[in-house]
Amino acid sequence: MKKYLAIVKNKLQEMFAYRYDIAMYTPGNFLELFFSYLLWTVIFQTADVVRGYNYNEMVTYIIVGWIFMFITANYDFEETVSKDIRLGRLTNYLVKPMSYLKYVTMVAIGRVIIAFGFVILQSALYVALFGKNMIVDLDAPKILILLAMVFLAFFIKLFFAIIIGMISFWTMEVVGLKDFLNTLARFFSGAYFPLVMLPAVFVKTSIALPFAYTFFVPVQFYLNKISYAEAVRGVGIQIIWIILLYFVAKIIYGFGLKKYEGFGA
Repeated sequence: MKKYLAIVKNKLQEMFAYRYDIAMYTPGNFLELFFSYLLWTVIFQTADVVRGYNYNEMVTYIIVGWIFMFITANYDFEETVSKDIRLGRLTNYLVKPMSYLKYVTMVAIGRVIIAFGFVILQSALYVALFGKNMIVDLDAPKILILLAMVFLAFFIKLFFAIIIGMISFWTMEVVGLKDFLNTLARFFSGAYFPLVMLPAVFVKTSIALPFAYTFFVPVQFYLNKISYAEAVRGVGIQIIWIILLYFVAKIIYGFGLKKYEGFGA
């Protein structure tokens, strides 16, 4: 356990030196959310209800969902893994007394601890600006389930990012693929609009994938559009997906490492 805590501590110290780089994500996040808020405000000028959502529910969906997304963000962790492979830094970790997957997981936790402070400030800003139109409906059991969903959503995104980064075993650049896959993940997560607005086949596809459980399902639970039992089921599905993604990452790493060592990096 001490070696894991040491990795987190070292990453915390490193990220304090680069805290302004993390802070620079804030303006972009705010503008993206604000434009989404403006879009739905315009739409609701000509409608009272859109696919089961009134204006206050939609504003709450946007704000709570995006706060959820910021808390679980990995901040381009795909590039971290990709550079370790492309620049030969992975060699340094092969002799360490722990697997690379465990190491990068601890690094990601260290990074997100620093980022969490900025997320709190962002969240306070959003609530101050849009709070009058937000629905606040929380109790202790709901808070606990939402916290569990946040925790598990972070690891879903983390292992997905690691898998994307490991594609660098076979190609020099992953930026284009990363952007494409992350855009696709956002679409299926419900970040652009509630998934219920999609045709049934897309809704079923989204619910079968892990991404809906990082945005849409938690916010549906917050808005009381799904029951406690369905929310707990969602937590179970998150756990299953984390296990699956972890083993997929391990399999890809195993195949990739053979190619990496074959080139003598």
